[in-house]
Amino acid sequence: MPDMQHPNIQTEGWIVDPSLVNGLAKPKNRFGSELAEFIQKGGMDSKRSFNLMGHIQRLSNIGRALSGERNLNALLETIVNESKNLTLADGGTLYILDNNSLHFKIVQNESLSINMGGVTGADISFPPVELKESNVSAYVAIKNISVNIPDVYNYKPFDFTGPKKFDAKTGYRTKSMLVVPLTNHEDTVIGVLQLLNARDVNDKKKVIPFSPDFESLVESLASQAAVAVSNNSLINELKTAHQTLIGARDRAEDASRAKSNFLANMSHELRTPMNAIIGYSEMLLEDAEEEGLDEFEADLSKIRSSGKHLLGLINEILDLSKIEAGKMEIFLESFDVSKLIEEVKATIHPLAEKKGNELIIECPENSGVMEADETRVQQMLHNLLSNACKFTENGTVTLKVSRKNREGVNWITFDIIDTGMGIPKDSIKNLFHEFSQVDNSSTRKFGGTGLGLAISRRFCLMMGGDITVTSVEGEGSVFTIAMPAKVVPEATLRRRASDR
Repeated sequence: MPDMQHPNIQTEGWIVDPSLVNGLAKPKNRFGSELAEFIQKGGMDSKRSFNLMGHIQRLSNIGRALSGERNLNALLETIVNESKNLTLADGGTLYILDNNSLHFKIVQNESLSINMGGVTGADISFPPVELKESNVSAYVAIKNISVNIPDVYNYKPFDFTGPKKFDAKTGYRTKSMLVVPLTNHEDTVIGVLQLLNARDVNDKKKVIPFSPDFESLVESLASQAAVAVSNNSLINELKTAHQTLIGARDRAEDASRAKSNFLANMSHELRTPMNAIIGYSEMLLEDAEEEGLDEFEADLSKIRSSGKHLLGLINEILDLSKIEAGKMEIFLESFDVSKLIEEVKATIHPLAEKKGNELIIECPENSGVMEADETRVQQMLHNLLSNACKFTENGTVTLKVSRKNREGVNWITFDIIDTGMGIPKDSIKNLFHEFSQVDNSSTRKFGGTGLGLAISRRFCLMMGGDITVTSVEGEGSVFTIAMPAKVVPEATLRRRASDR
């Protein structure tokens, strides 16, 4: 009697995991059911138990081999060959179910090779089999049951025209046949396995029917094979989907680069005549003032103002296009922070007054020197401060400048604080996206392209810093620019990254 307390069951020198036996004991699998019954009762005759244990071990080994195979054709060959070896069959044929018909995949037949002078079946093909119950393979696929035929020439329920034509063509004689469905873990038939002419173990020239034990063995193997084929198909589908996504991503990136190059070139072409329009309008405005032509001054001022506004929009698009195309360059130089803030104050002050806002500057006199791209730092401050003035009415807009030492690096921080309309919490995550504004009504009411914040953050990131925001709707916002006081050149940053 086996020791039922042991996690594994030992009999006749074999150790078997009960979970493996239970997995085989399915309603259609008599082999697994008998083995489970044998384990539960405590044994059967030693020869039969030894054979069963040997087969279960072999099935386990085959299952591992199938699960590790990634090439579908090699997997199908393994299924057919192992089924033949288990049952001592002459040959085997495997069909895969697709679009309501069985499609031939592979045939292996050693006896056929001898009869046909070395052709093993690789050059033989069969047309798809329609799912009609008159055909034995189709019947097996429809009913999801195995069919064991002792002699196909004397078996009436099915039409064996195909095997007989095959025999007439090759000189091979089909006698016994075992047809088993390949059923996956969802109990869905994905194919059919045919085995031909079982051989007597004591007389290999003698063809015999497939025994019930062999039928159950092949059913067990077919269940493992079906899962392996399904997994293989899923892996291949995932690989195909992954390659498709990579291709789509590459095409999208190419299109984005082409768009950016086009915009960069087009913006440059637009900026040149726009500068001319602004220049001539300023010259005409000066002449009108000198000649006392007051009636022209207002119109000329509008031309100049509109031209500068349009030029600003063109410059934003040009900057973004250069960044996306990888053509934007950062020019590092040393400059006085306090002086920079005074210049920014002079340009922002009229914007603040226009909305009745008070502009407050908190910049220590000893703010020191920065080594960065002065033009881009000034552009960032101008974008953030002009936004603060635009979205605040009769309030305050404050610029605070401070220095901090963080992990041995000297950082400079610019806080832009306003008491304006604030930003809804769910809109903050999209705030730095290109062409994004809080809502469409903001675009209509306040104007702009929605590029200023995106461009400013790109510049800041290029210089090793970042821009963050905190806001309470209805109370105001705080935008913070934090960046190294001494920006490391991009090439040096790349070298340091590669060293790590």
